[in-house]
Amino acid sequence: MLYHNDFIKLLKVYDNEPIAITESNQILIGENQLQQGSNIYDVLRIDNQFIVSQRDMPLLIYDYETLKLRGQILDTKEMSETLLNPLEIKFREDTRDVIGCGKGFIHSYNLQTNKIHKLRCINKTEYGSCLDVSIINQNHSMTKDLVLVGYFNKLIKIIDTKEDKIISEARIHIGGVTQVSFDKYNSLYFHSCARQDDLVYTWDIRNTSTFIQYMKRSNNTNQRVQFSISDKCALLGNDDGTCSLYKDNQIASIQICDTKTCVHSVHIEQDIGWVAYGQRSFGDEIHQTGIRKINLA
Repeated sequence: MLYHNDFIKLLKVYDNEPIAITESNQILIGENQLQQGSNIYDVLRIDNQFIVSQRDMPLLIYDYETLKLRGQILDTKEMSETLLNPLEIKFREDTRDVIGCGKGFIHSYNLQTNKIHKLRCINKTEYGSCLDVSIINQNHSMTKDLVLVGYFNKLIKIIDTKEDKIISEARIHIGGVTQVSFDKYNSLYFHSCARQDDLVYTWDIRNTSTFIQYMKRSNNTNQRVQFSISDKCALLGNDDGTCSLYKDNQIASIQICDTKTCVHSVHIEQDIGWVAYGQRSFGDEIHQTGIRKINLA
Protein backbone atom coordinates (compact mmCIF):
# COMPACT_ATOMS: atom_id res chain seq x y z
CA MET A 1 0.00 0.00 0.00
CA LEU A 2 1.49 3.32 -1.12
CA TYR A 3 0.53 6.75 0.18
CA HIS A 4 2.23 9.36 -1.98
CA ASN A 5 1.03 12.57 -0.38
CA ASP A 6 0.91 11.89 3.36
CA PHE A 7 3.76 10.63 5.54
CA ILE A 8 2.85 7.59 7.63
CA LYS A 9 4.45 8.27 10.98
CA LEU A 10 3.17 5.28 12.99
CA LEU A 11 1.74 1.84 12.30
CA LYS A 12 -0.20 -0.37 14.72
CA VAL A 13 -1.51 -3.85 13.90
CA TYR A 14 -4.37 -5.67 15.64
CA ASP A 15 -5.49 -9.12 14.42
CA ASN A 16 -3.56 -8.56 11.17
CA GLU A 17 -5.44 -5.32 10.46
CA PRO A 18 -3.09 -2.33 10.05
CA ILE A 19 -3.89 1.03 11.61
CA ALA A 20 -1.83 3.93 10.24
CA ILE A 21 -1.38 7.43 11.63
CA THR A 22 -0.35 10.07 9.11
CA GLU A 23 1.38 13.44 9.33
CA SER A 24 -1.87 15.21 8.37
CA ASN A 25 -3.56 13.67 11.45
CA GLN A 26 -5.55 10.99 9.68
CA ILE A 27 -6.13 7.55 11.18
CA LEU A 28 -6.47 4.92 8.46
CA ILE A 29 -8.20 1.66 9.45
CA GLY A 30 -8.65 -0.54 6.42
CA GLU A 31 -10.93 1.43 4.11
CA ASN A 32 -12.09 3.71 6.93
CA GLN A 33 -10.61 7.08 7.77
CA LEU A 34 -10.83 9.17 10.92
CA GLN A 35 -9.68 12.78 10.53
CA GLN A 36 -8.43 14.49 13.67
CA GLY A 37 -7.76 18.18 14.16
CA SER A 38 -4.49 18.14 16.09
CA ASN A 39 -1.27 16.14 16.29
CA ILE A 40 -1.96 12.45 17.08
CA TYR A 41 0.45 10.87 19.54
CA ASP A 42 -0.84 7.30 19.84
CA VAL A 43 -3.83 5.01 19.33
CA LEU A 44 -4.88 1.83 21.10
CA ARG A 45 -7.50 -0.81 20.36
CA ILE A 46 -9.12 -2.70 23.25
CA ASP A 47 -11.77 -5.12 21.97
CA ASN A 48 -14.34 -2.77 20.40
CA GLN A 49 -12.94 0.37 21.99
CA PHE A 50 -10.53 2.60 20.11
CA ILE A 51 -8.54 5.10 22.18
CA VAL A 52 -6.85 8.18 20.68
CA SER A 53 -4.31 10.41 22.41
CA GLN A 54 -3.66 13.70 20.65
CA ARG A 55 -2.38 17.16 21.42
CA ASP A 56 -4.62 19.60 23.33
CA MET A 57 -7.53 17.15 23.48
CA PRO A 58 -9.03 14.81 26.07
CA LEU A 59 -8.32 11.10 25.72
CA LEU A 60 -10.96 10.15 23.14
CA ILE A 61 -12.79 6.80 23.17
CA TYR A 62 -14.42 5.62 19.92
CA ASP A 63 -16.42 2.58 18.87
CA TYR A 64 -13.97 0.64 16.73
CA GLU A 65 -16.53 -0.63 14.23
CA THR A 66 -18.44 2.61 13.64
CA LEU A 67 -15.73 5.12 14.67
CA LYS A 68 -18.39 7.04 16.58
CA LEU A 69 -17.24 8.89 19.69
CA ARG A 70 -18.37 7.08 22.85
CA GLY A 71 -16.63 9.06 25.57
CA GLN A 72 -13.62 11.01 26.70
CA ILE A 73 -11.33 11.42 29.71
CA LEU A 74 -10.18 14.93 30.56
CA ASP A 75 -6.67 14.98 32.04
CA THR A 76 -5.30 18.35 33.16
CA LYS A 77 -2.15 19.55 34.85
CA GLU A 78 -2.57 20.21 38.58
CA MET A 79 -3.72 23.73 39.41
CA SER A 80 -4.09 24.43 35.70
CA GLU A 81 -6.38 23.99 32.70
CA THR A 82 -3.49 22.71 30.57
CA LEU A 83 -4.37 19.35 29.05
CA LEU A 84 -2.01 16.42 29.54
CA ASN A 85 -1.69 14.13 26.52
CA PRO A 86 0.24 10.84 26.73
CA LEU A 87 2.83 10.22 24.02
CA GLU A 88 2.23 6.47 24.34
CA ILE A 89 -0.59 4.47 25.89
CA LYS A 90 -0.78 0.78 26.80
CA PHE A 91 -3.51 -1.55 28.09
CA ARG A 92 -3.03 -3.47 31.34
CA GLU A 93 -4.77 -6.83 31.18
CA ASP A 94 -5.01 -7.40 34.94
CA THR A 95 -6.59 -4.09 35.90
CA ARG A 96 -8.13 -3.39 32.48
CA ASP A 97 -7.05 0.23 32.57
CA VAL A 98 -4.91 2.31 30.22
CA ILE A 99 -1.58 3.76 31.31
CA GLY A 100 0.24 6.58 29.54
CA CYS A 101 3.29 8.83 29.90
CA GLY A 102 4.31 12.31 28.83
CA LYS A 103 6.12 15.37 30.10
CA GLY A 104 6.37 14.97 33.87
CA PHE A 105 3.55 12.47 34.28
CA ILE A 106 2.58 8.81 34.26
CA HIS A 107 -1.18 8.35 34.63
CA SER A 108 -3.54 5.41 34.49
CA TYR A 109 -7.06 5.84 33.12
CA ASN A 110 -10.07 3.79 34.23
CA LEU A 111 -12.26 3.42 31.12
CA GLN A 112 -15.33 2.48 33.18
CA THR A 113 -15.28 5.31 35.72
CA ASN A 114 -13.12 7.86 33.83
CA LYS A 115 -11.04 8.22 37.00
CA ILE A 116 -7.34 9.05 36.71
CA HIS A 117 -4.62 7.68 38.99
CA LYS A 118 -1.46 9.80 39.05
CA LEU A 119 1.91 8.35 40.02
CA ARG A 120 3.80 10.66 42.38
CA CYS A 121 7.26 9.09 42.22
CA ILE A 122 8.28 10.59 38.89
CA ASN A 123 10.36 13.69 38.17
CA LYS A 124 8.04 16.36 36.78
CA THR A 125 10.80 17.86 34.63
CA GLU A 126 11.56 14.60 32.77
CA TYR A 127 9.85 13.77 29.50
CA GLY A 128 8.56 10.20 29.24
CA SER A 129 8.49 9.30 25.55
CA CYS A 130 7.48 5.61 25.62
CA LEU A 131 6.35 2.91 28.02
CA ASP A 132 5.29 -0.71 28.26
CA VAL A 133 3.54 -3.13 30.61
CA SER A 134 3.89 -6.90 30.73
CA ILE A 135 1.25 -9.16 29.24
CA ILE A 136 0.06 -12.40 30.84
CA ASN A 137 2.91 -14.88 30.25
CA GLN A 138 5.72 -16.64 32.10
CA ASN A 139 6.67 -14.73 35.28
CA HIS A 140 3.92 -12.15 34.72
CA SER A 141 2.99 -12.45 38.41
CA MET A 142 6.36 -10.89 39.26
CA THR A 143 5.98 -7.96 36.87
CA LYS A 144 2.24 -7.25 36.69
CA ASP A 145 2.56 -4.04 38.74
CA LEU A 146 5.61 -2.77 36.87
CA VAL A 147 5.84 -0.28 34.03
CA LEU A 148 8.87 0.43 31.85
CA VAL A 149 9.32 4.07 30.90
CA GLY A 150 11.82 5.41 28.35
CA TYR A 151 12.84 9.06 28.57
CA PHE A 152 14.17 11.71 26.21
CA ASN A 153 17.16 12.06 28.56
CA LYS A 154 18.32 8.51 27.55
CA LEU A 155 17.16 6.84 30.78
CA ILE A 156 14.90 3.81 31.26
CA LYS A 157 13.07 3.60 34.57
CA ILE A 158 11.27 0.61 36.06
CA ILE A 159 8.40 1.76 38.22
CA ASP A 160 6.27 -0.21 40.68
CA THR A 161 2.81 1.28 40.18
CA LYS A 162 1.39 -0.43 43.29
CA GLU A 163 4.05 0.98 45.61
CA ASP A 164 4.40 4.18 43.55
CA LYS A 165 8.19 4.07 43.49
CA ILE A 166 11.08 3.73 41.06
CA ILE A 167 12.78 0.39 41.69
CA SER A 168 15.64 0.58 39.18
CA GLU A 169 17.08 2.39 36.17
CA ALA A 170 18.90 1.34 33.01
CA ARG A 171 21.24 3.63 31.15
CA ILE A 172 23.29 2.88 28.05
CA HIS A 173 21.58 4.53 25.08
CA ILE A 174 23.27 7.41 23.26
CA GLY A 175 19.99 9.05 22.25
CA GLY A 176 16.52 9.61 23.63
CA VAL A 177 14.75 6.28 24.26
CA THR A 178 12.03 5.63 21.66
CA GLN A 179 10.80 2.11 22.49
CA VAL A 180 10.75 -0.16 25.54
CA SER A 181 9.12 -3.57 25.36
CA PHE A 182 8.63 -6.37 27.85
CA ASP A 183 9.48 -9.74 26.36
CA LYS A 184 6.20 -11.29 25.22
CA TYR A 185 7.10 -14.75 26.53
CA ASN A 186 9.03 -14.09 29.76
CA SER A 187 8.37 -10.81 31.53
CA LEU A 188 11.65 -10.91 33.44
CA TYR A 189 13.29 -9.59 30.27
CA PHE A 190 12.76 -6.46 28.22
CA HIS A 191 14.15 -4.76 25.13
CA SER A 192 14.92 -1.13 24.26
CA CYS A 193 16.13 1.20 21.50
CA ALA A 194 16.78 4.91 21.01
CA ARG A 195 17.26 7.72 18.52
CA GLN A 196 20.52 7.75 16.58
CA ASP A 197 21.46 4.44 18.21
CA ASP A 198 22.42 1.39 16.13
CA LEU A 199 21.78 -1.15 18.89
CA VAL A 200 18.65 -2.79 20.31
CA TYR A 201 19.39 -4.05 23.83
CA THR A 202 17.97 -6.92 25.88
CA TRP A 203 17.88 -6.58 29.69
CA ASP A 204 17.11 -8.69 32.75
CA ILE A 205 14.70 -6.73 34.89
CA ARG A 206 16.28 -8.15 38.07
CA ASN A 207 19.66 -6.56 37.29
CA THR A 208 19.78 -3.53 35.01
CA SER A 209 23.38 -2.58 35.80
CA THR A 210 24.27 -4.00 32.39
CA PHE A 211 22.53 -5.48 29.35
CA ILE A 212 22.38 -9.18 28.38
CA GLN A 213 22.79 -8.91 24.61
CA TYR A 214 22.18 -6.61 21.68
CA MET A 215 21.14 -6.68 18.02
CA LYS A 216 22.58 -4.34 15.39
CA ARG A 217 20.65 -2.10 13.04
CA SER A 218 21.26 1.08 11.01
CA ASN A 219 19.77 4.14 12.71
CA ASN A 220 21.30 7.59 12.30
CA THR A 221 18.00 9.44 12.52
CA ASN A 222 15.78 11.21 15.03
CA GLN A 223 12.73 9.30 13.80
CA ARG A 224 11.29 6.59 16.01
CA VAL A 225 12.65 3.43 14.39
CA GLN A 226 11.07 0.37 16.00
CA PHE A 227 11.67 -3.33 16.49
CA SER A 228 9.39 -6.33 17.03
CA ILE A 229 10.38 -9.63 18.67
CA SER A 230 8.49 -12.94 18.61
CA ASP A 231 9.36 -16.43 19.84
CA LYS A 232 10.79 -17.28 16.40
CA CYS A 233 12.49 -14.13 15.14
CA ALA A 234 13.15 -10.41 15.53
CA LEU A 235 12.44 -7.69 12.98
CA LEU A 236 14.31 -4.38 13.19
CA GLY A 237 13.66 -1.23 11.18
CA ASN A 238 16.61 0.57 9.57
CA ASP A 239 17.19 4.07 8.20
CA ASP A 240 18.46 2.82 4.82
CA GLY A 241 15.24 1.43 3.34
CA THR A 242 15.71 -2.07 4.77
CA CYS A 243 14.64 -4.08 7.77
CA SER A 244 16.82 -6.69 9.47
CA LEU A 245 15.43 -10.16 10.16
CA TYR A 246 17.11 -12.12 12.97
CA LYS A 247 16.05 -15.76 12.61
CA ASP A 248 17.64 -19.21 13.12
CA ASN A 249 20.97 -17.64 14.17
CA GLN A 250 21.16 -15.75 10.88
CA ILE A 251 20.62 -12.11 9.90
CA ALA A 252 18.86 -11.24 6.63
CA SER A 253 18.44 -7.78 5.12
CA ILE A 254 15.07 -7.16 3.44
CA GLN A 255 14.83 -4.23 1.03
CA ILE A 256 11.57 -2.35 1.54
CA CYS A 257 12.00 1.02 -0.18
CA ASP A 258 14.64 3.46 -1.43
CA THR A 259 17.85 3.80 0.56
CA LYS A 260 17.09 7.36 1.77
CA THR A 261 13.87 6.31 3.48
CA CYS A 262 13.36 4.93 7.00
CA VAL A 263 11.59 1.67 7.73
CA HIS A 264 10.35 3.01 11.05
CA SER A 265 7.38 0.92 12.24
CA VAL A 266 7.59 -2.87 12.44
CA HIS A 267 5.20 -5.43 13.88
CA ILE A 268 5.24 -9.24 13.92
CA GLU A 269 1.84 -10.94 13.89
CA GLN A 270 2.24 -14.73 13.84
CA ASP A 271 4.39 -15.42 10.72
CA ILE A 272 3.65 -12.05 9.13
CA GLY A 273 5.79 -8.96 9.42
CA TRP A 274 4.11 -5.58 8.94
CA VAL A 275 6.31 -2.57 8.20
CA ALA A 276 5.68 1.11 7.54
CA TYR A 277 8.23 3.29 5.80
CA GLY A 278 8.61 6.98 5.10
CA GLN A 279 10.69 10.06 5.67
CA ARG A 280 9.63 13.52 6.75
CA SER A 281 10.33 16.02 3.97
CA PHE A 282 11.41 19.59 4.63
CA GLY A 283 11.25 21.19 1.19
CA ASP A 284 10.67 19.81 -2.28
CA GLU A 285 12.29 16.41 -1.75
CA ILE A 286 9.75 13.58 -2.06
CA HIS A 287 10.07 10.17 -0.41
CA GLN A 288 7.87 7.13 -0.72
CA THR A 289 5.70 6.27 2.24
CA GLY A 290 3.58 3.17 2.67
CA ILE A 291 2.88 -0.13 4.37
CA ARG A 292 4.19 -3.54 3.38
CA LYS A 293 3.45 -7.07 4.55
CA ILE A 294 6.30 -9.65 4.70
CA ASN A 295 6.08 -13.43 4.98
CA LEU A 296 8.43 -14.48 7.82
CA ALA A 297 7.74 -18.23 7.71
